Parts: sequence; C-alpha cells; structure tokens
Amino acid sequence: MKLPPASAPCGPDDAALLQAFCNGDPSAFQVLYGRYARGVYRFCARLLGDAALAEDAFQDVWLRVYEHRREFRGGSFRVWLFRIAQRVCINYRRRRLPEPLEEDPARDGSDGEEDPYLREQVQRALLRLPESLRTVLLLREYEECSYAEIAAILGIEEGTARVRVYRARQLLRKWLALLLQERHGR
Repeated sequence: MKLPPASAPCGPDDAALLQAFCNGDPSAFQVLYGRYARGVYRFCARLLGDAALAEDAFQDVWLRVYEHRREFRGGSFRVWLFRIAQRVCINYRRRRLPEPLEEDPARDGSDGEEDPYLREQVQRALLRLPESLRTVLLLREYEECSYAEIAAILGIEEGTARVRVYRARQLLRKWLALLLQERHGR
C-alpha cells in the first residue's frame, strides 16, 4: 500500500482543517490524511496482524471519517480518528481472526539493520497479547499517544491505560526473554 509521506503538523490545527473540510474545502481533508495516514495504517496493521485486512480497515477508517465529519464534536481530532480506527479494527477482528504473520505488515523497510528474527518474534508476541493490552501498547509505543489520549480513544480512565501498558510491556518482556534464551541456548 502506497501511503503519503508523513507530514509535520504545521499550518492550521486539525479542528480548523476539519471545519474547512466540512465547509467544502477538499484540500483540508488531504492535509489531515497526509498527517495521519501512516499512523492509522500502522495501528490497523499491528492490531489486526494481517496486511490485506489492515488495508481494508484503513480505507474503511477514512471512509467513516469522511462520512461522519459533521459529527465531530470538537476536542482532539487525533483521538476521534484513532477511536474510529480502533472500532473498525474490532469489527474486522470479529469477522476474521488472522494467523500470525511472517513479517510485520506495518514495516516500511526503512530500518534494515533490525534483526529479522527479533522483529518477527515481537510481531508474534504482540498478536498473543489480549486485544485490550495490545491496543494500548500500540497506541503508546508505535503511535506515541499520551496516556490521556489513549484513555480518550478507548473510553477508559487514564490510570487504567497506564496499568494496561505496564502489563503489556511485562508480558512482552517475559515472552521475548524466553524466546531469546531458547535462541541462544541458555
């Protein structure tokens, strides 16, 4: 899937762009898409664990943003967008649970020095996490959301978001430590 290059959030803020789009300015939607397309795709790909399914979900997210743009009630566009993405991914997972991947579907190939074995094991470990833990970890570590944003996206308390991220990290640490011990024969 070809995504636009990531664009820095300079210029008008997200709410102003969404308002401009609602008022008939299609270029405002293009700017929002440019700002968030990569992050939304990465989130969908890592949450679903299937590249083809992630592409479908990604398109569905942006279609819903387009169709429901007038329902945005203010606040953070990013929170609203990732809440839509999370709900779309939940619906896709209910329809079909994926098999573990051979490669991370969200990887863009820019970090060629990374150990392919380790990358594969991290992806498999992510897919083993319960959905509630996987979702918060993806938002925190890959999308760099604050705990307040995670809480708003998922409709949970900020303290709950912190606890879930902590638990997800602990489980990943435990699983990956065991895998690395097995790999190195210790």
